[in-house]
Parts: sequence; structure tokens; C-alpha cells
Amino acid sequence: MTRSTDKTRVGVQINTATGFVRRLKRDDLTSADAPAPAHDPGGLLRALVTAQDWRTGAAFEAEGVAAAAALRAGGSPGAAGGIYQSLADCYANLGQHAHAFTLYEQARAAFEAAGDNAGIGSACRNLGACYANLGQNAQALPLHELALASYQAVGDRAGVGSACEALMQCCSNLARFDHALAWGEQARAAYEAVGDREGLSRACRFLGAQYTNTGQPVRALPLLELERAACEATGNRGGVGWACEALGSCYFNMRQYDRALPLYEQARAAYKAAGDRASEARVYQRLVNLASCFTNRSGDVVHLGGSLGGHGGFTRLSPDKIWYCGKQKNECKCGSCDGRCGPHKGCPCEDCFDFMQKHRQMHQMHQQQQQLFQ
Repeated sequence: MTRSTDKTRVGVQINTATGFVRRLKRDDLTSADAPAPAHDPGGLLRALVTAQDWRTGAAFEAEGVAAAAALRAGGSPGAAGGIYQSLADCYANLGQHAHAFTLYEQARAAFEAAGDNAGIGSACRNLGACYANLGQNAQALPLHELALASYQAVGDRAGVGSACEALMQCCSNLARFDHALAWGEQARAAYEAVGDREGLSRACRFLGAQYTNTGQPVRALPLLELERAACEATGNRGGVGWACEALGSCYFNMRQYDRALPLYEQARAAYKAAGDRASEARVYQRLVNLASCFTNRSGDVVHLGGSLGGHGGFTRLSPDKIWYCGKQKNECKCGSCDGRCGPHKGCPCEDCFDFMQKHRQMHQMHQQQQQLFQ
């Protein structure tokens, strides 16, 4: 079946389900009173979940539950489990976790009756998520462990990754950070094995942040590089900005300021492309703070110019890309400055311009190094 044909069928199913629910509301009937529609309830619910039409799916509950009960009685518990799970997904996404929990329990029982390990894993993972969303992480842990065992039994590496990631988050919320790191490493390996870039990105972000926060920047660096690569592959500019900022902070904490600087600049550019002004401003402040670690060839501390506009003198660059020492040097080359090097705009002095040139060469060198290891 072609993709367009498949989409057409899903659209027809959604319209049929939506029309049926509207008919029930209009005629003030329950699904038990209404004549049975000529469609497959399980297929309709799957289509609604795929389309993320949670409200219509939830309104379809009475008929779905009746159909699931009939399927269980008729010897098809696996199909019944799928219906319960689709209904539960709708309520979970509407934030009604307590009701979703009841439906996931019914799905789990149906999948167990069918001997469907993949279904059991999915139901247990979702039950654990309900507990976690209700703030009951300790109760979620054994369910996520059951989900992991079920996924391992059927060789579902993507499922293994999702279960390990859920265990990672629960342990982190319970302040069991050593366990969280161990589960995070397993999640990363599983997602990497199946080529799930988004899952890999989430696992690497968590691990990188945890290692950074516990004073282990060397262990964080390769994970943050993986996070940046995964975000670049999926076009997540905000994620690229976060990864570059985190990498820059690692190098800053290691006092490798020359390596932190280009990463902060890349982070700022990525945030700007993503339209994230708050993060862009935060990284600009990091650059301002970092500037106190740099001096030009005369030993003067240099800093970036202002971010509120103005001219960059003879450089023809915006002032927020120019380094100034702020001293009276009388080395203006554009004829419109007051002779001071900056401090917010205008021509840089020769010593600061020399620093800019060396900084540009250093940035290019680091880019070449990164390309060699890609």
C-alpha cells in the first residue's frame, strides 16, 4: 500500500469515528443505545491516536470498551488489549492519568492473556509513566523494570531504550543518581544500536548534564558531542545551541578558555537561528564573563562590544563581534571614533584587532580538528 493510500484510509477512519461520536451527542444516545456502526473500533481508535485526536478518541470510550469485552469473550484478548491501550493513550494525553491507569491495567491483563510480551511491555511502560506523572516514582520503578524484561524477551531494542530511559528519569527524580547514570548509559547504547537519533539525543543530554553537575566534565564531553551531532542530524537548532553551550561550560570549568569561546559563539548563533532570545542573551553574558579571562598582546583585558547596535569602525563588523580593551589609544581608522578602543562600539585598537585575528585563526583550527574526528 502506498503512503498516500494509507493516509486516505486513516482519514476516512477518523471521519467515520468523529461522525459517529457527533451523532451520539446530537441524538443524546449512549453507544449501547445506538445502532452498531459498520467499522472496526480498534482500527478507528488507532487512527485517532495516530492523528493525536485525543478528545474524539476519549469520547469513543463506551463503544471501544464494549468492543474490547466482546473480543476477549470471543478469544481475541490481544486485539482487546490494543483497544484498551488506544483509549488509555487518549486519556493520558489529556492529562487524565488516573483514568488512563485503569485502562492500561485492562490492556496489560488482556496482553497477558494473549501471551503478548511486546504488548505487556508497552502497557507496563505506560502504567509506570502514569505513576511518574502523578509524582509516584517509587511505584513506577517496578513497572518500568517489568517493561524492560518484556522488551528484552522479544528482542525489541527500541523498547529496551525507552524502558531504560524511563528508569533513568525515575531514579533521577528519586535522587538515586548513580542508578540514573547506569540506566542512562544503557538507554544510550540501545538507542544508538537502533539509530534512534531523538532517543540518543535525550539520553546524551541527560548523561552530559549529570556528569557536568557532578564535576566530571571529561566524561561529559563525548556525550555532549553525541548530543550535538544528533541535534544537527534532526535539525534541532535549539538542541544544538544547548549542546554547544554545555560543551563550552565544560571547557570553561577545565580552564580551557580558548576552546570554550568558539563553542559559546556557536551556541549563540544556534539560539539566534532558533529564535530563542532568552538563551541567546544568556550565552552572550557567558561570553562577557569569559572575556575577563582573555588579554591582548599588551596584557589588557579584552571584552566583546555592545549588543545594542552601532558601528564597528573600520572592521565593518557589528560591535558584538569585536573585542575591545576600553583604553584611550587614539588609533581610530574610520575617522568617526573618539580615540577610545570601544568599549561598546567603534574601531578596535591595533592590539585588540590582533587578538581578533588570532582568535579567528584559533576558531578555524578547532573547526578543522572537529572535521578530522567526524
